[in-house]
Amino acid sequence: MADPGMMSLFGEDGSLFSE
Repeated sequence: MADPGMMSLFGEDGSLFSE
């Protein structure tokens, strides 16, 4: 769904979804 590269904008590497 959301790639780590995309999530980089929000956190380090999807910290929002990665806990």
